[in-house]
Amino acid sequence: MNWLAARAYVDWLAKTTGHPYRLPSEAEWEYVARRGGLAESPSHDAANYGAQTCCAGLRQGRDRWLHTAPAGSFPADALGLHDVLGNVWEWLEDCYHESYAGAPANGGARVSDCSAPSRRVVRGGGYGDAAWLLRPGYRLRGPLDQRYATLGFRVARSLD
Repeated sequence: MNWLAARAYVDWLAKTTGHPYRLPSEAEWEYVARRGGLAESPSHDAANYGAQTCCAGLRQGRDRWLHTAPAGSFPADALGLHDVLGNVWEWLEDCYHESYAGAPANGGARVSDCSAPSRRVVRGGGYGDAAWLLRPGYRLRGPLDQRYATLGFRVARSLD
């Protein structure tokens, strides 16, 4: 899944349902990842991730998958969300910037003043990554049209 396809999906969903669906902002994603309570010490009982060395899946504890696990395979976090950390990296709305300087103060997505305007932020870690890549503060940048087996997305809905 690339960012362009993820955006096309949330645009279609919003149009079809009449509700304001979108990709989460980087600030929203990090807030959820930190508040959910699983970030301090990820375990294979709470998330799908790999071995401590690069690029290999690991079956251990509740984590029975070497590749992606079905959504909701692990217990919900303190906010009631599943799979925020691990399983697949998640595309976010924000364009990539080297730092948080100048980011919107209201938690919205950064869509201008980007150090890499043709790239978007991905967060969360994937099924073949080491636990340290699941840290909520760890972030990567991906080209808008990049597809990879460990890239996915989460849908957010704006409320009045």
